[in-house]
Amino acid sequence: MSYETGVAVAVLWSVGGLVINLFTRLSTLHENMTRAGWRRSWITGQYKEAHSGSAIWELPVWLIIAVVSAALSWVGVGIGLCMLLYSLAKDAGAPRAVRDLRWRLKNAVLPLAELMELDKQSAEAMLGRALSQEETNAIAELYAERLNRPELADFFAIPSASLASKQRLANAAALRALADEIGTLPTTEGRLSLTNAAQVEEIARRVDNGADEAHVREAMKRIREGETLTETLKGSRS
Repeated sequence: MSYETGVAVAVLWSVGGLVINLFTRLSTLHENMTRAGWRRSWITGQYKEAHSGSAIWELPVWLIIAVVSAALSWVGVGIGLCMLLYSLAKDAGAPRAVRDLRWRLKNAVLPLAELMELDKQSAEAMLGRALSQEETNAIAELYAERLNRPELADFFAIPSASLASKQRLANAAALRALADEIGTLPTTEGRLSLTNAAQVEEIARRVDNGADEAHVREAMKRIREGETLTETLKGSRS
């Protein structure tokens, strides 16, 4: 239990946390959170708005914290352990409905429309009551601002039964991208070839299933470069 041993344990604790942070970025949870406009902090490991601060400056701050923790030896390890236990206790104390929603975020890649619905359901579970229209509108406005997507501000104005309509609204940017990209495909007398038409239909189906603008543009780029219909359909299953 010497000072040097405490320093070594503190360093391993900090490096281990950084490695976990790195691998978490490959998870389904991270993909869902990124789609919803959040990014994972290198300092705390918690999610924050993607446009809040610069991730570049977080790594030097993390390094300073790691050095201070190492200098504190066992005290630094104790502080880190207390913070971990507090976080676990806080998560364990969340309502069952919230824990179920978190499980879905961690285990299924969700389209934006479902992410917004889950955000609303999570808020209702935490508060123990249904949200008012003003409160649901506030959630939609936050998404609109966070993702720079003004059309999302009207998301909850659509009747709750029409999830398909909400999905189309959430995927408006992807649909606009698809419309733009269709104009770059070769035509004969103003018509697409049967192959290209079938490929475009496949990309549109992916948009309905939650594909974003980046996916659409990348898929259409491959089509312009000569991708066959078989390859396009195969890509939808990969």
